[in-house]
Amino acid sequence: RCPYYSTWKKMLERVFDTKWQAKRPTYIGASVCDEWKYFMNFRAWMMAQDWRDKQLDKDIIVPGNKHYSPETCAFVDRRINTLLLDSVSSRGKYPIGVSYHKIAKKYRAEINMNGKSRHLGMFDTLEDASLAYRKEKSRHVCHIALTQVDDPRVRAGLLKHAILIMMGESDRREAA
Repeated sequence: RCPYYSTWKKMLERVFDTKWQAKRPTYIGASVCDEWKYFMNFRAWMMAQDWRDKQLDKDIIVPGNKHYSPETCAFVDRRINTLLLDSVSSRGKYPIGVSYHKIAKKYRAEINMNGKSRHLGMFDTLEDASLAYRKEKSRHVCHIALTQVDDPRVRAGLLKHAILIMMGESDRREAA
C-alpha cells in the first residue's frame, strides 16, 4: 500500500466521513485546505517531510486547530501525538488527572507519563488536585517540547500547550 495515499485517505476520512465523526466527535468541524484535496499535492508535501513511523497531526502546532494544511500540520511520533489527549468523553465529572477517593474523602491527582501512572497526592479540594495535575502535566509537556529538534514548529506548539494546560480547562477553551 502506498503510505502517501493511505495517510491522505485517512485525513479526508476524518474531515468528510460523518460515520467517523460520530465515533470521534472531536473531528466534527474539521476541514482541509483546497490544495490538499488533491492527492498529488498532499503527496508532494508529505514526501518533503520526515514522516516514517510518525502520525499526521493538526493541532500540536496550533492548539485547538481543526484545519489540515501545510502550515498547521506536522508528522509526530505516536508518543507526542497522544501526549495532549484529554479524554473528555471517558473521564467522568472531574477534571483531567483528578478522581475522588471515597475512603479518604479526598481528591486524588494522578498523571500518566510514558505509559506509567504516577500518583501526585491527595488533596482536600478539587481545585488543589487539579492544580497539582496541571503543574506536573505542564512540566512534562515542556520537557518533551525541549527534546523536539527536528521541527521547531512542534517545539513551539508544545510550549504553547504547556502554558494553556497551566491556565486550566475553561481558560484553555477560551484561549484556543
